[in-house]
Amino acid sequence: MMPEQQYEAFIASIDNRQANRCKWGHKLSWHVARISEENASDSQVEGDQRDFFVIALANARMIADDWKSYFPSLIKGR
Repeated sequence: MMPEQQYEAFIASIDNRQANRCKWGHKLSWHVARISEENASDSQVEGDQRDFFVIALANARMIADDWKSYFPSLIKGR
């Protein structure tokens, strides 16, 4: 599987039921994708699309593991 497909599969696998939506209606997976893609763009000096998705996937895994620290407003019961 290509890095882009791996990245997309990971984002799709995030259980959005574990968190509230933000005030604009975005799900947890949307937030993880946005931050991981921003970080990948910021990290990528020169490279191709493959490098972008390798970096984005690594970031997405890290963010999803600790999503409560990244997005405390999405924690249910708050």
